[in-house]
Amino acid sequence: MKTAVFGAGITGLNAALKLNKNGIEPVIVEEKPYVGGIAATVDIDGRKFDHGPHAYHSNIPEILSEIKKLGGDELMTRGKEVRIKFKGKYYRYPLEATDVIFKLNPLLALSAVCGYLLVNIKNIFVTPKIESAEDWIISKFGHTLYSIYFGPYTQKVWGVPPSQLSHLFARHRIPHNSLTEVLKKSFLKGARKLTGKEHKYSPLVIEFFYPKHGAGVIPERMFQSIDANSRTFYPNSKLVKLNIEKNRITSAIIDTSEGQKELKADNYISTIPINDLVRTISPEPDSEILSAVKDIRYRSIAVVCLVIDKPKVFDFDAEWIYFTNKIFNRLSDIKNCGAVEAVENGRTGLMAEITCNYGDDIWNADKNVLVDRVAEELRQEKFIEKKDVIASGILKVRNGYPIYNLNYEKNIGKILKYIKTIENLITTGRQGMFKYVDMDVAMEMGALAAEHIAQKKEKNKLPDIPFEEMLYA
Repeated sequence: MKTAVFGAGITGLNAALKLNKNGIEPVIVEEKPYVGGIAATVDIDGRKFDHGPHAYHSNIPEILSEIKKLGGDELMTRGKEVRIKFKGKYYRYPLEATDVIFKLNPLLALSAVCGYLLVNIKNIFVTPKIESAEDWIISKFGHTLYSIYFGPYTQKVWGVPPSQLSHLFARHRIPHNSLTEVLKKSFLKGARKLTGKEHKYSPLVIEFFYPKHGAGVIPERMFQSIDANSRTFYPNSKLVKLNIEKNRITSAIIDTSEGQKELKADNYISTIPINDLVRTISPEPDSEILSAVKDIRYRSIAVVCLVIDKPKVFDFDAEWIYFTNKIFNRLSDIKNCGAVEAVENGRTGLMAEITCNYGDDIWNADKNVLVDRVAEELRQEKFIEKKDVIASGILKVRNGYPIYNLNYEKNIGKILKYIKTIENLITTGRQGMFKYVDMDVAMEMGALAAEHIAQKKEKNKLPDIPFEEMLYA
């Protein structure tokens, strides 16, 4: 048997690896010249950089075991320390009551705490009407915290007001516990914060693993674990057409460095963006599906990578920091994350993540312009002097984050229902299922797709991924 796998990110690679272990030949088609997708590590001027920090952790024992086995002696263990900056000061994230009370302007702190307490007490007696991300955030954190941090940051990252984003985005990505749990955890440290009542979709991470030479070590070793004699790999290649007859794919046309090729397989797994996948199908779907596809959008990312001629940049122990008032959303130190061999001793590797839309001014900006802008903002933050930047580069991701607009559930539901009618096609992964998942869940999605094929299950028996309610499937 042979299965085509489109996309060599974490999901596609784990699917290929599991297929291979079940005696099925994977044919992997990847648009980039390397594997790993957004989890790949890239060489910039002799140093290693990631597409932003990609820490490994999991509450799934099998996945965690696999990560440890693949990483081996490359894995560094890190206690997670994250900061956010607003109103001129740095705060621990997730927010802690004591931190907010003692650092924020006293009047603003009183307003934030009172607002938080009031909405959470109100929720006990009255079920709030939740339609958007704005509604959900205010119902959990109050108006003050929404206005000074959550609202501005959400709009900055996704490029649209939270009032135009689905409440499911906020529910699934913003950690929130009961009032009692939040107050309790403000006075606990480390693993003592884990009470067993963590956020179901975005669990509190106390400790994570990171390869010494960058996050890409894991996908590279996944690829190397696939028997080279029973796999086919097409790098620098792209799916351009899926030929469908009687609800089955008969062949795929791919663009390769050697021209177009026709690819025939028994089954097909797609981890590429679901809107791109649908556009390759021939004959094309009906107008209702094509209309739904037009409303499915992803946020792009430009990561400005800087080599700094200083052994340390942050004045405190943190892997990354979130900002609301910079061109970048998140700034991370790759060595602090655990990639201690990514940059030579005495120097620091910084990754500044900027979200944008494909083709806009940020995406098309000259590299030197973006580097200079980021360096200037780091100077203003008193992290560096501009002369400290000795090397730089930019990594771009066209389809970074699924944009959960208010209509996405309805539209993605139509698309998934249609894809389920194609008997030998499975779409999965962050891009393929339009789900903003972490790497451990992405690995699980790939494993489940491979298991489904290996066990020759019926298409309608493909299991849902238990990280969020499948309200639209």
